[in-house]
Amino acid sequence: MWAYDSVFYHIYPLGFCGAPHENDGVVTPRILKIADWAEHIEKLGADAVYLGPVFESDCHGYDTRDYRRVDCRLGTNEDLKAVCGALHARGIRVIFDGVFNHVGDNSVYFNKYGTYPSIGAYQSKESPYADWFTFYRFPDLYECWWGVTNLPKVRKTPEYQAFITEQVIPHYMRLGVGGWRLDVVDEYSGAFLEGITRAVRACDPQAPVIGEVWEDASCKVAYGERKNYFCGGRLDGVTNYPLRDALIAFLTGRDTQTLALTLHAQYLRYPAAHRRSLMNMLGSHDTVRIVNALAGADGEGLSEAERAALRLTAAQRQSAVRALKAAYLFLCAQVGWPCLYYGDETALEGCADPFCRRPYPWGSADAELIGYFRRCAAMRREYGLGFYTSEYVLDAPEGVFAAVYEQETRRFLVILNGREENFSFEEKGLYKDILDSVIYDTKLTVKEKSCAVFVRLAEKS
Repeated sequence: MWAYDSVFYHIYPLGFCGAPHENDGVVTPRILKIADWAEHIEKLGADAVYLGPVFESDCHGYDTRDYRRVDCRLGTNEDLKAVCGALHARGIRVIFDGVFNHVGDNSVYFNKYGTYPSIGAYQSKESPYADWFTFYRFPDLYECWWGVTNLPKVRKTPEYQAFITEQVIPHYMRLGVGGWRLDVVDEYSGAFLEGITRAVRACDPQAPVIGEVWEDASCKVAYGERKNYFCGGRLDGVTNYPLRDALIAFLTGRDTQTLALTLHAQYLRYPAAHRRSLMNMLGSHDTVRIVNALAGADGEGLSEAERAALRLTAAQRQSAVRALKAAYLFLCAQVGWPCLYYGDETALEGCADPFCRRPYPWGSADAELIGYFRRCAAMRREYGLGFYTSEYVLDAPEGVFAAVYEQETRRFLVILNGREENFSFEEKGLYKDILDSVIYDTKLTVKEKSCAVFVRLAEKS
């Protein structure tokens, strides 16, 4: 699978491109900004883009109006094809956000407000889409996603499944999409997942299918069903939120034990191929911006206006950026795909949705920090990090994570120092810090709140 050695760049297009919050009906090719950003993505070492929802929607992209049309606030289907082509020209593949669990109440399928000339499920029990939805009392009481009334949940009938697998997925893969990330995948049946994966593979045998899972995916039970994500051709990998949460807890000093436990549990429980397909991220369109999380300034308990206005102090930002560098270098050394959420390479601030979905800070990016992220990705590729024959966690003092990762001919030490002071230790032999090119003889040092990846050098004869 092409994605095994990839670095991903995650874009939430409506936010990245600065689209208006509500669909204004005006076709504006904002998505072409992503084509303009292809060189930046390439220089970050990313060879894949995970693109958030682009289906026509009313508001945030997860309230789909029409699966077969790109949101007019972003442009047209042809504009999307052009973006995919521009990225492909630089060797960058695209995976898409598949939002197949629910639609918007203003969709062509539900048509609650009569926006479309066709008959939606809300309007008539004779609608061709009537069986797609569950009505408790027609038409005003229906099953919604988590009770959100403008997001009617789809029943996933055989007809709906065929629509997604035979029409929607092939349509976008013909436009240049090379894989899928499935939204709220816990709410899909195993049979539907297998059908999606078969449809994707029919278009491209190497295309990955990733599921949005927030917990341990090896033993997930949801809606009364054991999910078995790693069996039966269902998913290639999942989003690795447990690693994100453990890293933040470690670097903020809240919990220095769970990081090692999380990595060890995944090593034991996840099949090797699925570990290699873990989407390892520090942030996403659904989380507080990583720099805010590391600063302990997530805005919890504040009003929406206060969260919108929240900015880190200079001291908070300086400390959080140091931790951010450590976290990303650590991710680049792990098994799985590093996935960088747009703006994190310049420490873009923001509380939870919608403030984590702000436009990219055009013209005010931190060039030094961007350079650091580039070096991390280049180092990962140069040394083949993430591909190991063996790996094990070492005993380490409080506030320090240490592990050995071995390849056929190389031995790496990965040290994450969460302390506010340097950490020094002895390890027999010559070691090189592969990011900074400093060589150590026996006594190695890792700076405060930072990560180091050391490779053992051959002894002199």
